[in-house]
Amino acid sequence: MAGLSENRALIEMVSPSLDGLFEKQGAIFRMYHALAGDKIYIMPAPPGDKDQSTAAVREIFARLGVTRFVVVDEAWIADLKAQTPEEVEQFKRHGVASHPNRQEIVLLQAEDENGMAMAQRDILRPARGKPTLGPLRFISDENTGGSWEGRMVGMLPQRGVRQ
Repeated sequence: MAGLSENRALIEMVSPSLDGLFEKQGAIFRMYHALAGDKIYIMPAPPGDKDQSTAAVREIFARLGVTRFVVVDEAWIADLKAQTPEEVEQFKRHGVASHPNRQEIVLLQAEDENGMAMAQRDILRPARGKPTLGPLRFISDENTGGSWEGRMVGMLPQRGVRQ
């Protein structure tokens, strides 16, 4: 099992633990589940802004020799297909926080040296009762042919010739 299937398996392993955490906290705060050899590390995001926190995680991953991880975090998404080019450009500049049809999700993004897989769980907020998480749904993986970019991509230490 390499790349895609291992990344998907890691996401599928982490996902069920989110239900109890979400019920207890009412939110999911960014955290990492990382594999290094036969060890599993679960850690919250280090303090600081997102750039500082991500830089600290990269350093920790390098020190521990992490080879695969999944980052879990709440996010907003919006379908921009029906938007005008000007509206899409505005959302690219300012994010989807002001989009009237944004959707709250928990995003699970797994990565190893062979690629990435991404899944989401919708945050369901009924009119009455406590919010819950919807089922796990894979939204993207190495086979989609898409390009990956962002501060949470390429978090693993670069492997050299000797490795």
